[in-house]
Amino acid sequence: MKLLAQKMMHRRLATRFIYWLTRVRVPFMKNWMIGKFIREYKVEMDDYVVRDAFSHPTFNSFFVRAIRPECRPFPADERVIGSPADGTIFDFGTIRRDQRFQVKRFEYHLPELLNHRSPWSRTFEGGEYAIIYLAPANYHRIHMPVTGTLMDEHYIPGDFFSVNARTVHHIPHVFARNERLLTVFDTPFGKMALILVGALFVAGIETVWRHSYQDVRKGVKTDFPDITLERGQEMGRFNMGSTVILLFEPGRIRWGDISSDQQIRMGQPIAQASEGD
Repeated sequence: MKLLAQKMMHRRLATRFIYWLTRVRVPFMKNWMIGKFIREYKVEMDDYVVRDAFSHPTFNSFFVRAIRPECRPFPADERVIGSPADGTIFDFGTIRRDQRFQVKRFEYHLPELLNHRSPWSRTFEGGEYAIIYLAPANYHRIHMPVTGTLMDEHYIPGDFFSVNARTVHHIPHVFARNERLLTVFDTPFGKMALILVGALFVAGIETVWRHSYQDVRKGVKTDFPDITLERGQEMGRFNMGSTVILLFEPGRIRWGDISSDQQIRMGQPIAQASEGD
């Protein structure tokens, strides 16, 4: 137990250091980090609003760079659901009636993921889920797959395990153990949850309605706004990457022609509304 606490403390300290480092404005330091990142991950800047990577004031500004909308179009058919992010589909499918679902080698229990006190577990019981991993080189803003009105948000404290293909295969229930933000929207296709999962070097989840969750982390009770976000509109971002989990109520959507471990772009079709919606 003591060793576990020490490891958690070390991850938190590392996360805080990286948070500071990625906001350094000293030109030679931030330009060195940006240049190294571009070379390491072969980042192409043509799709982005600001094409000169070194004009960003900090590494974090470069990391969460805005994309040109025409480079990530959503389907014209409003009944087609687009991916909320660039990334890799770790897994997708149907949540069983016992509120369990499979991600690679491990079985997850919905109340663990959403917080045991959350009333939303029963809402999504028997529904659909998809998990999209954002690698470092991916575009790191999250967009609405469908139009929705915010109904609830809940910050869930947790660890900062790295989230990638290796850890998902080897660390049990990593998505239910890491820091995460649960958001629930009312949409034309029923209730939809977007869960933003933090990771090592990621303790910087933002939404368009809340720039920082520091007060929430400290236990301060805050209200969320009455806000409706349109399909394709930005809803949040990761200041250093991680994972998005998408949930829909049962019977409201059916998955399209997608597969596990598939690379995907924001706006690319992943599902469509079920008949009758």
